[in-house]
Amino acid sequence: MTQTVVTPGLALQDIIFEHTDTGAYIVYHRHEQKFLVADNPWNTFTHNDTRYVPLKRVPWPTAHIPKDYESEEALFNRVKKFFIEHLDVANELMYDVYAAFVLASWIPENFTVVPYLFFIGPLASGKTRALECFHRLCYRSIMATSMSAASLFRALEAWHPTLLLDETEIYNRKEMVEVLAILNSGYRRGQYAIRIEKVQNNVPQIAVFDTFGFKVLAGTQELADTL
Repeated sequence: MTQTVVTPGLALQDIIFEHTDTGAYIVYHRHEQKFLVADNPWNTFTHNDTRYVPLKRVPWPTAHIPKDYESEEALFNRVKKFFIEHLDVANELMYDVYAAFVLASWIPENFTVVPYLFFIGPLASGKTRALECFHRLCYRSIMATSMSAASLFRALEAWHPTLLLDETEIYNRKEMVEVLAILNSGYRRGQYAIRIEKVQNNVPQIAVFDTFGFKVLAGTQELADTL
């Protein structure tokens, strides 16, 4: 019996598929190293008795249908050039770090541990501009300025996005504890954030959230030393 799963895409053992700006999937076969559909993406995709359906809307810039590029080095340099043109930094070596971070965000399945980037500085120092650059380029990048802590947990569990968290100090004390829980558990694969959703008939309903993924933060103050 075929089950239906609504998802923006998945990285399976032999197949990778992702929601594109056409509103449909593009599908890549890992072993054959080729796209199964290039010019005519599928509105649904069936694999191993599961029918996958794209989301009607996604809260990140959708990917285009991939085009050939000369080499990984050429792609790296192209991303690096984007940062050079749009962001001023004190140390130009950071352009290499930013480009590497962007490219790595597109292959999270290859990592068991991921880094965070943190832009710290006074107001109007370019922090939001930096996040906007990453928002344009990173995999499933979500600008989380207006999201509650509870929404962050659910978005990370459902979509495994690159989280862009602006002005970390806007959260109240209770929410900040939740945000720190996301950050403390989200850098290593296999670590989870556990929360009590509600208590029903005196029995706590416990939810487990997978918060693993690349994250970029910005704020005027340093975060906890444990990060």
